[in-house]
Amino acid sequence: VGDVENMLRTSKLLKTCRMDGGIDLPTILASYLDVIHEEFDFEVEARTMLQFTDMLASAGLSDRIAIPGLVLHLSTKRMLVMERFPGERLVDVLSKPNLLSQHALRGSPRTSSPDFYPRVPICPPRVAWKHLPVWQTSPGLTGPLGGNSWEGVFHTLHRAWGQMILVYGVFHSDPHPGNIMLLPDGRLGLIDFGQKKVLTQDDRLWMCRLVLAMSGEDYPEVAALIRGRSDFELEEDTQAALNLIAYTFYDTRWTPLAGVNMFDFNNSPLVHNRVVRNSQEGFMIARVVCLFRGMMNACNVESSMVKVWEPIARQALIDAGEQAPSAAAVTATRLNSKAKVTYGLLNGNRRMAEDDRRRGTSPRPQPAPWDFISS
Repeated sequence: VGDVENMLRTSKLLKTCRMDGGIDLPTILASYLDVIHEEFDFEVEARTMLQFTDMLASAGLSDRIAIPGLVLHLSTKRMLVMERFPGERLVDVLSKPNLLSQHALRGSPRTSSPDFYPRVPICPPRVAWKHLPVWQTSPGLTGPLGGNSWEGVFHTLHRAWGQMILVYGVFHSDPHPGNIMLLPDGRLGLIDFGQKKVLTQDDRLWMCRLVLAMSGEDYPEVAALIRGRSDFELEEDTQAALNLIAYTFYDTRWTPLAGVNMFDFNNSPLVHNRVVRNSQEGFMIARVVCLFRGMMNACNVESSMVKVWEPIARQALIDAGEQAPSAAAVTATRLNSKAKVTYGLLNGNRRMAEDDRRRGTSPRPQPAPWDFISS
């Protein structure tokens, strides 16, 4: 704790000197300082494990995700006794990649070169089968769960954290691959509940609104929701910049910012458009997203977490007495946004090609979709 407190003091000086990479380092360290005390109180962790066990059961995910059972009469504030999980940690599986054929990954943007063979781990068959598609129907929520191979595994994880964040407002904030196990029966085992984050009702419902706007790719609404937060500010809060932040920090899709080293002062966009302030809750959700994106990248999985969260967010808003856009309305907004971006790309490419021909210069790089979010 003392080390983190000293780091927090140093980070405030670095931010004042504009040497924190534009990421609001004091808020990041304050977020850790806020949760680190409970990590050493095993009575708190035991209560958290029971709470999350009930949450996953209520969400209908207990057949896919397991939490160790507690031996309460042997547990104390300084010692936690629980069921021992067999199986492998996900981090150990990810460290044993296997060569996949180019045919198996055809169409992936990571296989654009004919000589490129990604090394990705193979999902254990029992795990893959456990997370194959099924249909679940509940009030206000009907849709496919899971996918195949690793896609289904991450779909299950996304649903679990969607329930935690959007429905219950409390979530496991440290889901790194060392805290996720692959059990012999195919279930995922979650361990180490020392770090959790609790959201206020306002934060939880705001996140639900943001998820629906992001799933619909309603770029003006995404920007408006972030601008409306008193605890988040960019130096230049353009619509494109705010959307880039949202899709990087709150979704698992690739963005131009997702693969950037934040401390690469020559290339990080945040060095030139700094985060003036951020919330601890916002950072902890972003941490979860970044951890998932990293694991997905290692498994060659590309999908959108907010699309998995969309029906959960809609139902959470309805349960809170708020109006929420229907699935059809969100889809219509998404199609309209895609049409606008495509139109901008086509016109941008045509204008650039005409300028290049007129000037006799070499063709310039084509604009990306992010260039037209602000239009």
